[in-house]
Amino acid sequence: MEKIYRLYTILTTILVVSIITCGCTINIGTPAPAQTPAPTPTPTTALTPAPTPLIQLDSIEPKYAGDTFYITGTTNLPDNSQIVIMIEQSGVIAASGTTVSTNGGFRFPVDTSPSYWSSGYGYYVVTASSGSAQTSTNMLIRAAPTSVSTPETSAQPTVIVQSTGGAGFPSVETITEMVQDYHNSHTYLGTQTGQSSNIYVCVDMAKDFWDMMTARGFTAFIKLGNVNEDVTSIAQANHAWDMVEISPNGWLAADPTGGFVMEKENNPLYYTGWDFNTPADLDKYSCGGTGSYCFSGTCINGQCLVCNPGSIMGTDYQCHPTCIDSTHYCLSGSVCGTDNQCHKTCIDSTHYCLSGYVCGADNQCHQTCGDATHYCLTGYCNQYGKCV
Repeated sequence: MEKIYRLYTILTTILVVSIITCGCTINIGTPAPAQTPAPTPTPTTALTPAPTPLIQLDSIEPKYAGDTFYITGTTNLPDNSQIVIMIEQSGVIAASGTTVSTNGGFRFPVDTSPSYWSSGYGYYVVTASSGSAQTSTNMLIRAAPTSVSTPETSAQPTVIVQSTGGAGFPSVETITEMVQDYHNSHTYLGTQTGQSSNIYVCVDMAKDFWDMMTARGFTAFIKLGNVNEDVTSIAQANHAWDMVEISPNGWLAADPTGGFVMEKENNPLYYTGWDFNTPADLDKYSCGGTGSYCFSGTCINGQCLVCNPGSIMGTDYQCHPTCIDSTHYCLSGSVCGTDNQCHKTCIDSTHYCLSGYVCGADNQCHQTCGDATHYCLTGYCNQYGKCV
């Protein structure tokens, strides 16, 4: 038994030595490295790009040389952002300076009293800029008015009243007799005499008497005014009469409605008002029947419609702000931009989208994507013009 045990020990030792010597190993498998699970995608929200800096100039009504006013505008720049204003004409800078934004707006004072404005009447280009934001508009500077043209108040003629007319001129007596004869042979028919409407009134009589004077070879013109009080607007005129030349640049007022002549010393208001050389000059303003005139507006269906300064009567018989120049305006659904061009409105009737933006179905301005008519509802527009 002992021999058998020794033999077993020897054989086991030989087997182990053989395995080690031959380099044989028992492969139980190399464990694979631990798998790192893929990270769970985290939903991201497309970054909203910072708003594009915008500056918009308000429209500027025509000004006269010597006026002092403010150039105003709106912006989305932060408060106290510096905005540079430049006013130039044909490359010559008339004025420049800086202002700052406040509560979404800005204003810049302009004084046109310096002498160089007086020699540069016409259109100026006004530019407002801050960094990459820039806009411009036009501004019209006119010569300061020295007199007002017809049908505004005219220069007053020199009045020389004399009992006898000079060569080629009628005498005061002649005009007095003619105006009395006219008055006695014509009847005033108007609302002041109980008529339902004006049928034959002072304007008709003044035109008739003008014709009588010129038929005799005399020089005359028709005057509209108010002989009871001093007025400044032709809309306040309530009477018409004639002025007849009785000496070189000497005029006498003749009132055919009343049948008398009026010397200046007795009523100087007969020598103020608005002058019309012929009845045709006056009839150009006729509107709405006898004795009704439209001097500062447009006669539509017998009514005088007057647009405010800076506006023009459109083909729809409505007043529209002028755009491009004093004879053009923007149609309904569009607005005049700071570039003095018409743009489709967005947000409301006073706003529009700048270049690179389009008005969306939500009536808001959106940055275009792909072309000028598309934009992204959500996300953002990538470099290939696609919404992501």
